[in-house]
Amino acid sequence: MYAINDCTEMPSSFDTLFEQSLPSMEAGTFDWAYYGSPADNDAKKSVIRGQYEQFLSADIPVVKVLLWEKDGHPVQVAACNIDPAENDYIVFQYALYGADAEGSKSWLHDLAYVEATRNFLRDQLGMLGFLIRCNHNSSLFNYHMSKGFASNIYDVSLAGVEDLSESGGATTATIKYRYL
Repeated sequence: MYAINDCTEMPSSFDTLFEQSLPSMEAGTFDWAYYGSPADNDAKKSVIRGQYEQFLSADIPVVKVLLWEKDGHPVQVAACNIDPAENDYIVFQYALYGADAEGSKSWLHDLAYVEATRNFLRDQLGMLGFLIRCNHNSSLFNYHMSKGFASNIYDVSLAGVEDLSESGGATTATIKYRYL
């Protein structure tokens, strides 16, 4: 069973979720250049922790830090904000994904996880869906664009692409999930 909580302070599981997410981040799902190219893993964790702390200290209803647990075990934490252009969509700005109590990340493909997320975002926060921004054509992008197993829960579309290569950044994509 999945539980989702709106956090008011940094979850105690932050460090573990960061460490479990770091290999994927290093494999190209995250562009450290935007954050001054931190030199080591401790510096990277400090940068991401600082981003989450900013969300937590904002103390305004359009900014959230959400924690997912599977059977009481933390598996995901996300720093989010309500999209100012589409205020019925929440944007996952930062997300860390960890293993469940059995050491697996297969929960990401669990329909019960997708349904729990939908129910929380729709019923508790009043959202029509959510947005994710990621590096275009990365493994994260490909994963999100091919989540067909939940096609009866939401419609997935590419909402936009922004090329930041001229300023030294990556090309980013915005993926839109609209609940059916």
